[in-house]
Amino acid sequence: MVGKKDVITLQVSCDKNMTDKANCLPSFPKRFLSQNVQISVTNLSSSSPTLGPVFTRRIFMLNRRFLIIVTALTALAGCATPSNPVSVADAIAAKPQLSTLSSLLAKSGLADSLKESGPFTVFAPSNEAFAKVPAKIMEGLTSDPAKLKAVLSYHVIAGKLMAADIKNGNSKTVNGASIALAKAGDFVTVEEALVQTPDIRAGNGVVHIVDSVLLPPASR
Repeated sequence: MVGKKDVITLQVSCDKNMTDKANCLPSFPKRFLSQNVQISVTNLSSSSPTLGPVFTRRIFMLNRRFLIIVTALTALAGCATPSNPVSVADAIAAKPQLSTLSSLLAKSGLADSLKESGPFTVFAPSNEAFAKVPAKIMEGLTSDPAKLKAVLSYHVIAGKLMAADIKNGNSKTVNGASIALAKAGDFVTVEEALVQTPDIRAGNGVVHIVDSVLLPPASR
């Protein structure tokens, strides 16, 4: 904290051709308390800046109350941590590579369900994964919201399952059918799909991006 009788030394860089040193000096709002400050002027154009004449100019320093407020706000900002998306549906919508899935979830009505308390684990096919699905199958899904919802819910498990928690075995989906999960080292598979990006956290669960669309037995 700067005391009322302290003298602060600042170094200000000015161009060597600038004749008016006052143009190099900082200006401060008049509402702040005044202090004498020593200001050193250096020459920016020199390869080895030379200390110019030292002269004193009366400037204004922040009052103590303002400094306390700024310090408190800075501390609060430093403590703040980015929050996770509210829901897995929001987490999916926030990822450009999941834009196809996001639009299909909305179309099927499943997006609203994925905004509920959950928790949910979603194995989310990427845009590239949907691009690999035959056009005829995609046309049949998009023209039938009930069938589309059945397929998409086959990618959802009730409960929060992080990649580290996955074990070899079957897990029942929201669709009612089960999917085969497997893990080998850092690699996780869901049926024939490979998890590309695991553990996208949300307030009501987690999303894992996969490279293939899963089709429930009745839709194959």
